[in-house]
Amino acid sequence: MKLSIPEPKIELYKDGIFKPDTLNRKPMATKLSNLVESIDDPLVIALDGGWGSGKSVFLKCWVGEHLKTHPDQATTLYFDAYEHDYLDGPLIALTGALADRLDEEETSPALLAGLRKAAYKLLPMMARAGLAVVTAGSTKIADELTAALINQSSENVEKAAEAYWKQEDGRRAAMEEFRVALTALTKPNEKDEPQQKLVIVIDELDRCRPDYALQMLEVIKHFFATPGVHFVLGTNMQELANSVRATYGAGIDADRYLHKFVRVRMPMPAGSDRRPSHGYAVEHFGTIAEKLAIPQDAWRVFNSYLCALNQAIPLTLRDVEQLTTLIAVTPCQHFEDSPEYQIFAGLLIIKVLKPAWIGLARTNQLEYDNLDSMFRMQELHGGNTLVPDPQMCWQACLNHLAIAGNQEVKTSLGDHFMNRTRKTIIPDLSTQSLDAFELPSD
Repeated sequence: MKLSIPEPKIELYKDGIFKPDTLNRKPMATKLSNLVESIDDPLVIALDGGWGSGKSVFLKCWVGEHLKTHPDQATTLYFDAYEHDYLDGPLIALTGALADRLDEEETSPALLAGLRKAAYKLLPMMARAGLAVVTAGSTKIADELTAALINQSSENVEKAAEAYWKQEDGRRAAMEEFRVALTALTKPNEKDEPQQKLVIVIDELDRCRPDYALQMLEVIKHFFATPGVHFVLGTNMQELANSVRATYGAGIDADRYLHKFVRVRMPMPAGSDRRPSHGYAVEHFGTIAEKLAIPQDAWRVFNSYLCALNQAIPLTLRDVEQLTTLIAVTPCQHFEDSPEYQIFAGLLIIKVLKPAWIGLARTNQLEYDNLDSMFRMQELHGGNTLVPDPQMCWQACLNHLAIAGNQEVKTSLGDHFMNRTRKTIIPDLSTQSLDAFELPSD
């Protein structure tokens, strides 16, 4: 018994874009690969999409897809920033992850040793985080001598760090040595042009603590600004702007601030020229509904609502997955070809996309205008001739019968609801179905 489809198992750096590419992500992958390979100057690209839009799955696949389409031309690193934001700062964790990745790639021992040595000299930048940061899975950045120092008490490490960073020349030299080590990884030619790109994907940045997210941007700008080294940020730029405001105050121009760090913004595609912006989500609903064995008649009803959804209302892949779970666990005593089921289906989608409206439904304050603003009611039809017209069902339930259309149909629906008070149908469904859950039968 399954209530949801598990996250796809992705082997980083090995798997590429899934086949079949049901969400049509291949064009986006190609566009991103062409961009990072055609530019030598250090580049920060924001893959901008809302929560639940599929950024993480795409980026995990892309780090492998890029290596497949550009063999021996790049090294890619996937770094989940949210997994590390319990630390005081991102520099050591990011550098440690990079060293580990280069170790997997069997990078030249001399180049890797140079990076580890240079990275250790940056340790004073994070000395206030203490020994916990240094030893949190990142000791591979150090050679044997460095490891011996790190394994001393945090007090000794911080004393050494403080003495080192009191020298202005030491600070500058450490940063320059780190950049030189990064540059060596790009294998520059005699004209100092990088021959192999290093592409670092920073995912889940918008989920991090505001201070950590902004520190990550500062680290990228000040320590990794090296030709041939590119960053791809998986983030929601609106939420990242909120992090800027949370840190520096509501009066700051957050978008302008972020422009200092992000050179290119690529929106996460939600549609194509051939399909509306909700097309991917609706197709995803069909795929999941089939895997979860949702009855075809029920699928038709819900699918008609999703297809008629106002394009201005966001519908993410995560919303679709939440909806299918609710369909599986929410009891409904009405058949799919009944007017009540039409109301039930609409309410369930409202519960996912406009949960505050469910409060209105419970108190009989939901208006037809609410429905009309959410679903293009004139375009909303049943899945087949046996399914009632949902527009008529809602208008009958909400006591708006005086509309253009077939009087006989309206009267029939009115008669259908006469055995129950029309004004109580929506509150009753909210209480009996939306507020109750049951496990699906095997």
